[in-house]
Parts: sequence; structure tokens; C-alpha cells
Amino acid sequence: MIFPSKHAVGHSNILFRVAALVVAAVICLPSISKHSQAAVIGTVTEVTLQAYGTPPQGKRSAIIERENVVENEELETIEEAALSVEFIDDTTLYLGGSSRIFIDELVFDPRSRWGIAVYKIEFGTFFFVSGVIAKEGVTIETPTATIGIRGTAFSVDVEEDGTTTVGVTQGAVDISSNESGDTVGVDAGNSVSVDSRGDIGTVTPGVAPTGDIFVDLAAKSQPKSKSKSTVSQTASDTEAAAQQAASDAEAAAQQAASDAEAAAQQAASDAEAAAQQAASDAEAAAQQAASDAESAAQQAASDAESAAQQAASDAESEAQ
Repeated sequence: MIFPSKHAVGHSNILFRVAALVVAAVICLPSISKHSQAAVIGTVTEVTLQAYGTPPQGKRSAIIERENVVENEELETIEEAALSVEFIDDTTLYLGGSSRIFIDELVFDPRSRWGIAVYKIEFGTFFFVSGVIAKEGVTIETPTATIGIRGTAFSVDVEEDGTTTVGVTQGAVDISSNESGDTVGVDAGNSVSVDSRGDIGTVTPGVAPTGDIFVDLAAKSQPKSKSKSTVSQTASDTEAAAQQAASDAEAAAQQAASDAEAAAQQAASDAEAAAQQAASDAEAAAQQAASDAESAAQQAASDAESAAQQAASDAESEAQ
């Protein structure tokens, strides 16, 4: 029997290690490729059975918990499966079994809460819990309807023919027919459907069940399932209230300073006017006194002259 030399064994070990590294690199390539081509917009928080993601210009592959979701990615589940994703704006999306959705766009500024989010549902059952993004920037599209939200938690059931049923558990939505453009508002505790022809039905009391256990359970447990978003929203509202209070206080201080300045200017103006009036009155009084004195002197001189004339006349009469 011939045994390999130590050098041959060492060479084989090196080749084996190199091969192992190459295999590991190849295995990691899909994940690196996926995240290098598009912006990360969310994270998978739960997967039951099997779910898939198809990133832009990428291949369809199974996704797992804590995996990133990117913009323009298509998400789907197999029958009786479930998937939940939390997006960068704190929106949570639940997918029931046999469902498919395309994340067309998600841009979000956490400071201003401005953003644009467009979700395109192909079919299946879903439950949305909106995050802190400005609600006017969120649009959810189905083959027959377009949904706008107003601070909302709601379920969506889209059948294969496009029939769309929406049930609102919190907040409100506006649902429009893609065919006619007609729009109806649906408040919490109500449901409405848009059929395959695009006709909007009557809003009915009660949240219509989707028939998917995972989605319907998420809808029932919604207040607890969104605690993080609720805290974020509460903190954001508190910050906004504090900023508004500070702004109001600053405005009040500026108004008070302006009022004080105006009052001081008015007081100075009144004092100046009073001084001018007093000076004018004093001048008038002095002029009057001088006039009176001049008149008195003239009168005295006239009286003296008359007296002198009278005395002279009396003396002349006596002399005669």
C-alpha cells in the first residue's frame, strides 16, 4: 500500500480550505447582490412555513426572519404560510397564505415624517398597521381599487378576479375604484368591497374576516402588535406638542415685548405732548400778563394826564 507524503497531504488540506472558502463566498453572493442593488426599506420579523422574495433584477429565493427587504421587491407566500415585515417608517405588513405583493416605492424622512409609500397587491390576504409616515403619502393598489389611509389599521382581501374587500379596525381609509374613480370613506368598524368590474359596494358595519387565520389574528391583536409604533407616534406627538408650546411661548413673549414697546412709545408721546401744551399755556399766560400790564400802564398814564389837565384847569379858574 502506498501512503501519500506529508507534502501531498498538506497540499490537499490547502486545496480543501480554498474550495470551502469559494463555496461559502458563492453561498453568500445572493444576499450581497440583493442588498447592493436597492435600498433596504424593511426587515422580515416572522415567517411561517415558506415565503419568497424577488428583489429587483434578482432571482426568487426563500426569505427568513431578520432578513432585509429592499425597494422594488416582490414578496409572496405559499398556501397556509404567513409573513410579517416591519418597514423603516414603523409600518407593519402581514401577509397570509397564497399572497403576493410588490413594494413599488418607499422613501421616508424620519425627521419630518414626510415620505412616499406605494404597495401593489396582486392577490391574497393582508393586514396593514400604518407607521409614522405622513398618511397622505401612502397608497395601496389592487387590480380594482386604490386605498388611501388616514392613520389606520385595516385588512385587505384580494381575490384572483381582483375583487377587493377592506375591513378597517382603527382609523379610516378612502377606497377608490380604478375603473370609475368613485371614492368612499370607510371608518373603523366597517367594511366595503370593490368587485371585479370596479363597482364599489355599500359600506357595511363590522370588519369582514379574510378567512386567513394569521391575518385575522393579527387584526384582532392589533393594539398589542403595534406597541412600538404607538410609542414612536406618542413620542413624536409629544415632541410636536412641546415644539408648539415653545413656539407659542416665544410668540407670546414677542407680543408682550412689542406691546410694552408700543406702550412706552405712547407714554413718551403723551408726555411730550403734555410738555408742549404746558409750554404753550405758559407762553400764552405770559403774553396775557404782559398785555394786561401794558394796558394797566397805559390806563394809569391816561388817568394821570387827565388829572394833570384837570388840575391845570382848576388852577386857571382860580386865578381868574
